[in-house]
Amino acid sequence: MVRKVRRKTSKEILAESFHELVEKKPADRITVQEITENCGYSPATFYRQFRDKYDLIAWDYSSHCSGIMDRTGNSGKTWKTAVQEGCSYLYSQRKYLCNVLKHTGGQDSFFQYMSRVNAELLEKEVLNQTGQKELPEHLAIGIKLYAYGTSQVICEWLGGKWDFSAEHLSALFIQALPEILIPYLNKEQG
Repeated sequence: MVRKVRRKTSKEILAESFHELVEKKPADRITVQEITENCGYSPATFYRQFRDKYDLIAWDYSSHCSGIMDRTGNSGKTWKTAVQEGCSYLYSQRKYLCNVLKHTGGQDSFFQYMSRVNAELLEKEVLNQTGQKELPEHLAIGIKLYAYGTSQVICEWLGGKWDFSAEHLSALFIQALPEILIPYLNKEQG
């Protein structure tokens, strides 16, 4: 049997290039020119993939988190496992994420984007569980409150305010799940 080799996409290569540069300097000081020179691409290639470096940052975070959430449900993994994998991913990317959190702001704020992505992923999971096309208001608001609150805690944790492991953080997030979401996300508790 011939095994296909998965090749990296240009988006992935550009994101890796950005990660390498963030090791050396603040995210807001890195230019598209530097990102492309670092990986041997042209700025035109970059702009075919992303609007700007903030779009790259957003895509990078979203693709990793979506990949973690997509493995729930159909593959037999639970939401609890997704939370644990998500916290482990965040911890493994701590230095990078602290840089982008500290060095993005305004409409390009990584915190704002992270909060929206987390809410969208939770909404998608609850919609999958309910089979509905739109969530009732109480579930939509519960998801936003939980997603934005956990995002704030993640930022504080990455910044060093909370000194505990990824496993402990995921356990706290599971315990803090609002009661109205337990039937959809944490069936083991419900």
